Amino acid sequence: MTIDAFIKSLASYEGALTFNPWKDTDLRYEVENAPSIRKEQLHDYLSRRVGKAKLFLIAEACGYQGGHFTGIAMTCERMILNEHPAVNSLMILGREGKRTSRKDSPMIAKPTQKEKGFNEPTDSVVWKACLDAGLSADEFILWNIYPFHPHKKDDLLSNRTPTDDELAIGLSYTKELLSLTGSLPGWRSPFPFLPLERRARTRSWMQASPSRDYATRQMAAPTFSGTSLPISSGNKKNLPPIAERGFSFPDHYQWCRMKRLVK
Repeated sequence: MTIDAFIKSLASYEGALTFNPWKDTDLRYEVENAPSIRKEQLHDYLSRRVGKAKLFLIAEACGYQGGHFTGIAMTCERMILNEHPAVNSLMILGREGKRTSRKDSPMIAKPTQKEKGFNEPTDSVVWKACLDAGLSADEFILWNIYPFHPHKKDDLLSNRTPTDDELAIGLSYTKELLSLTGSLPGWRSPFPFLPLERRARTRSWMQASPSRDYATRQMAAPTFSGTSLPISSGNKKNLPPIAERGFSFPDHYQWCRMKRLVK
């Protein structure tokens, strides 16, 4: 599979109460040709990382303040518009990014969002953690297990928790992306990823289930920058001092056990 074929696969998806950033558009909120802009941005994002990335981090789903308008997981408009204090468009795309939300949209109420684009706090947390760990911007890939934006009824600027069925659908796209990345060079095992999970709403997909085509399998301790990080528990307080590696996530995120996709 190529990056173009992967994005074409993403763009073919339709789901109830789901906005597909690479297919759907709503001119009340965004500019014309917004899906095409987001496809181009995802293409450039992946092109800079496939074959080079050392780390693959997966969150739950795309949010309205992040990937909905950029087309890139855990990456908000202010980052690609150079309105963010730590992340800029050259780091993400290698070029200037484009905004897809409308500055003059009557549906966007906050003046700062109209002026500078959307900002997602979680995106800042994840990017900062990776950069503080010594990773360059193209040495990690950010993704969502459900790569689309699940929203509430009649409210596009909202987020909802994806269903178990949606998570299972999303996993197929994650497998496609992993087929592109191949073995990540900074780790001992092929296809590793760090799942990030909201503490307040633990999802069943993180747990072993014989009815699903994935399972929890603790991986060999990954090697990153010459340092072995043994992970033996899904609870952050039981992990070794992650601060020594530079990672520092706030309490609303927890480090989970390493999981491995199975065929």
